[in-house]
Order: sequence, then C-alpha cells, then structure tokens
Amino acid sequence: MRFWDIFKPKEKIKTCNEELNIKDIKNNFLYTKDDNVMSYIKIQPLNLYLLSNKEQELIIRQLSAELSSEIKELKFFSIARPVDVGDLIEDLQEIANNCLNQIQKDLLKKHINETVRLTFTGEAVERQNFLIIAEPVGDYAEKDLLKRGMELVNKLANCNVKSEILEEQYIIQLCSGFTNMNFAFKEDSDYEDYMPIIKWDK
Repeated sequence: MRFWDIFKPKEKIKTCNEELNIKDIKNNFLYTKDDNVMSYIKIQPLNLYLLSNKEQELIIRQLSAELSSEIKELKFFSIARPVDVGDLIEDLQEIANNCLNQIQKDLLKKHINETVRLTFTGEAVERQNFLIIAEPVGDYAEKDLLKRGMELVNKLANCNVKSEILEEQYIIQLCSGFTNMNFAFKEDSDYEDYMPIIKWDK
C-alpha cells in the first residue's frame, strides 16, 4: 500500500443481496432491480441416445420450424442439479418395511443409504434446461409474458418436448442453486458431453 492510499475513501463492500439483481419473486415471475420482469420455462430432458439419426434430425427440423417465428430475445441455460430421489426412497422404504427376509431388508437399507449419500454429495446429478423470457416492467408485462410462455410450451409440445412455466416456489429453488452452497454443486469441467457440436456440410 502506498502512503497516500490511506487517505482515499474506502469502497463500500456490497452484500450478497445488493449484488444480486433480484427485487422480488411472485407467482410465475421474477422482478429485477433494473425494472424487468422475467419468466422461466423448464424443459424436460430428452435422451437423444435413444433416438435414431433420422429421429434426431426430425426433432431438429421441427424445433427450428416452431421457433422460427420468435422475434424477441430468448435465453437458454443448463445446470446440474441433484437428482430428486424422494419417491424412490419412499418406495424402497415401503418395500423394506414389508419385507420378511432379513437379508433382503438389509440390502434394501444399504441401497437407500447409498442413494441418499450420492444425492447429498452431488455425485448423482441431472442436467436441467431452462428458457428465460423477459419484458420491461409495465401494465401488461405479466400478461404478455404468460401468453408468450404458454405459446413456447405449446410449440415445444408440438415437437414432443415437454416443458412447463415455473411457479414461485420453483423459481426460488432455481435461484438457490446459484446462491446457496447447500444446493450448488461443482460441475465437471469436461463439457464435451453437454455442449452441442455444430457441423457444417458443404
């Protein structure tokens, strides 16, 4: 530190709340501090490895045709989230409780414990894909966003891709994935499995 630096006013350190651009979350919308309203569409994953090359090409063409009429900005992002194993654990627990064979019951309990461990350590994760649409704050912003969101859901459904507009609790949960260390998991640095490869045929 130089001598004259001690006379400079110290910069205020921003808190986490000040750094984030979130003003409020209500119903299907996130309101930002810079006067925008945002809505989130969750796209259910589609396993392309189960489809033939012709089926993959058909889906690509259908998606291109359906989304070609979109003239407003869309943002797409994909994150890794822990797999939801709640229903699986309940089913295994019920089987274990009704099981008469002690060896089978012990194996089921070990299976439950291992499943829970993999989930909490972030080893069992799934890719979740989202579209973000936004409008400046205004009298009809929410109505326009909801209408556009439903149109996008229907367009994706025409391509046999399931999607849904996120409600308030799920938007909060999504934001927690970026701000809460209990929900945020370190992702693999090898992105080759996740990034699409664009091929140019001459």
